[in-house]
Amino acid sequence: MQLGPKTEMGLKELFIANSEDHFLLKLSSQKLSEAGKTEESKIIGDKSMTEFRHARGIFEKLNSYLGEEKLLEWLKEIESMKEDNHRDIFVKYSTIYMLSSFLSEKKVADEIKLSLKEKANSCIPKISDSYEKILNDPNVSLE
Repeated sequence: MQLGPKTEMGLKELFIANSEDHFLLKLSSQKLSEAGKTEESKIIGDKSMTEFRHARGIFEKLNSYLGEEKLLEWLKEIESMKEDNHRDIFVKYSTIYMLSSFLSEKKVADEIKLSLKEKANSCIPKISDSYEKILNDPNVSLE
């Protein structure tokens, strides 16, 4: 059984949204912790992990229907996404990180696994940097 094109597109969009939400909440939790707001940090951190689990579930569903090769192709598509602003960068690298990390745990060849892990690790500074730029952008309202 195959996924319909709209279902596939919808699952991919949900994966992207969950990846973005996971990192937004995770980094916000760290900021709250640094500010001494331990309880708030824990609540936001728990929500971050919920988003992570949702992304994992969607990934597993996509993997079961599409397979690793198609997901590797999708990863290349994401890597070519435009970066018009800090939010685009944040979304792009959050998604690349999650997809690369999850794919590296699958049955792909060892050299591909290593490449995926390195790709995921290289995303962390870009995610953190774009998060900080979003927070400090006077044109962005967080309300």
